[in-house]
Amino acid sequence: MGLPLKSRTEPRSSRAAPKRPQDPAPSAAAPADAASVARKLGRGRPVSPALRARRQEQILDAAALGFAAHGYAGLDVEALAATIGVGKGTVYRYFPTKEALFLATIDRRMHALTTSIDAEVASAGTPMDRIVRGVHAFLAHLDAHPDLVELIVHERAVFKDRRTPTFLQYHEANQGPWTELLRELIRTGEVRDVPVGRFMDVMSYALWGAIFTNHFLGRRRSFDEQAGDILDVAFWGVRTGVRPAAPGEKSRAVRRGKRRVETGGRR
Repeated sequence: MGLPLKSRTEPRSSRAAPKRPQDPAPSAAAPADAASVARKLGRGRPVSPALRARRQEQILDAAALGFAAHGYAGLDVEALAATIGVGKGTVYRYFPTKEALFLATIDRRMHALTTSIDAEVASAGTPMDRIVRGVHAFLAHLDAHPDLVELIVHERAVFKDRRTPTFLQYHEANQGPWTELLRELIRTGEVRDVPVGRFMDVMSYALWGAIFTNHFLGRRRSFDEQAGDILDVAFWGVRTGVRPAAPGEKSRAVRRGKRRVETGGRR
């Protein structure tokens, strides 16, 4: 489906944290770890881990807004540092290069998206409920954080040599749980037996297409309405009765369930 999230069918107590991609591209310099930051900040009193974590989050939050507003080339690190009341050197102690700062920023934003969706689907009972909640949460989070869309665009424009952009790393790292949900729906007869990969691709096109259309052309309808439309068409289609025959097979009636997919009260 393309939702970058970790949603499992096992008991909640055993649910793991959202997956981060395990193999970042070689150009993605990681943020400095706690030990190296402590050494670089070693003048005066030791900096506590909690303070380091807060400062790093503060820098990344400001960087997300800065990169989204000004682009990679247009962001001035010194001006960024001034917005949070620190010097440019402090930013570079946490992130040794501008590239490292940008890649850490988009990684943090993608991880936040994954975590928010995981939290939303945690209390859902059935596979279908998980999918419905996941779609709503995906659109809602990106509606509230449009800077992530800009970061995705800037990463593609600036780092074209990266083998796999960050958002695709998350997409690929979190395919498994959604695949299992769809397979379960096929096993129970709620969804017809179509190749799971094909369905995932179609949902990805629909969801990311909605996000980029909203961002660049202006959202004309609420994300709840859009989620409802995507779910309705994806799971129930627009035809009634008979599905047209695919090459090599006879036309057959498409079984319709007695109830529609719950889409948040629309229609």
